[in-house]
Amino acid sequence: MATALQLSHDEVLRLRAGVTLRTVTKRIMDVYRVASDADILAGKGWYDEARRVARELAEEAGISVTAAAAVIAHLSPRCPWERNISMAQELVRTGTTKGLYGNIAKARLAMIVDDPWSTFGDGPKTKAFAANIIGDDHAVTVDVWASRIAGINEQQLGRVGVYEAVAHAYRLAAKRVGITPAEMQAITWVVVRGSAN
Repeated sequence: MATALQLSHDEVLRLRAGVTLRTVTKRIMDVYRVASDADILAGKGWYDEARRVARELAEEAGISVTAAAAVIAHLSPRCPWERNISMAQELVRTGTTKGLYGNIAKARLAMIVDDPWSTFGDGPKTKAFAANIIGDDHAVTVDVWASRIAGINEQQLGRVGVYEAVAHAYRLAAKRVGITPAEMQAITWVVVRGSAN
């Protein structure tokens, strides 16, 4: 039997989510096509703003920008952006914050280890988010909003290979319109959320 590494992105999506790569890419493009000029501007600048926040956090805490991005990313699941920022600020200032204990523990660890990337384990969403924050425009943060845009539910997204296949669809959509994958994800996120926050 073939493993996920041997299957194409299309095969993974067909087998594990009942949809084709072409369909997922089309869904992403459909959302992008309704983006206003303001949505596109907000999406293109979203990770620049997140990087600015990470730099400020790093300076305040005396940690690397990578560590600050990891802190933000670890605290991000199911958290609105403004709350995410305030939690990260509170954590670096006081050593604690409200939220899920496991996420807080990972964020604390990211502030003290030599390699903040080692704190991510198998969590592709938070790792991609940190990568996007520090400027990796090829990484794709497939959060709940990105997966909804793609028409993939959370159960499907957790299946072997599906996260990366959805990220690949974002890369294909981005290539079609000449923007980065991170910009495609952020622009479509702004469209479905209705704002950059």
